[in-house]
Amino acid sequence: MTKDRATYEIMRPQDIGIDESVLTLGPRSGRHGLRARLERLGYEVEDEELEKIYQRFLQIADRKKHVYDEDLELLMRDSSSQVSGWSLAALQVTAGTAGMPVCALQLTHNGERFEDAATGNGPVDAAFRAVDRIVGKEHLLEDYSLRSISAGKDAQGEATVKISREGLSAMGRAASTDVIEASVKAYINAVNRLLVMERTKDRPAVNRPQL
Repeated sequence: MTKDRATYEIMRPQDIGIDESVLTLGPRSGRHGLRARLERLGYEVEDEELEKIYQRFLQIADRKKHVYDEDLELLMRDSSSQVSGWSLAALQVTAGTAGMPVCALQLTHNGERFEDAATGNGPVDAAFRAVDRIVGKEHLLEDYSLRSISAGKDAQGEATVKISREGLSAMGRAASTDVIEASVKAYINAVNRLLVMERTKDRPAVNRPQL
């Protein structure tokens, strides 16, 4: 289709009042289709970077029937803004009216895997507490919000988290069709940013020659 539209289109889209036909991306879409859509959105992606983006695209496509441009915009934004450090490996939440919510987490850091669990006032609170237990630091949650990124019942939810510790504050964002997962990833992203800020703050100042 990307090489020669005439292979599949028996008429021009303009003949029926449409500017152009648009390929629907889904779980079976290939790398060429993804790259063509990204280029249409204004992104130029190198081959090495495309493979990483494609793997993340498949994770989204496995959960959604269709992947919309809004999903790709968010994917590209996250791909260029992720901070290295802790990352989510596995997540399991137990919640309901019968008992206190519990979250069990597995995080990775420098190739090692760590796991712990915590309870909370809700599944998100329990997840944040579990992250703190694994990281070994307590954080103050200053702000937390969720919003829908794309349309439909399988829409992605974007979580925004702002946390602080010892006079420093940082914000993290992440998205997923699972709002708990999005919340945890946003929280971890903020934790990683705080760690970078702490290292920068503690770094000795460089003596510069006076002019």
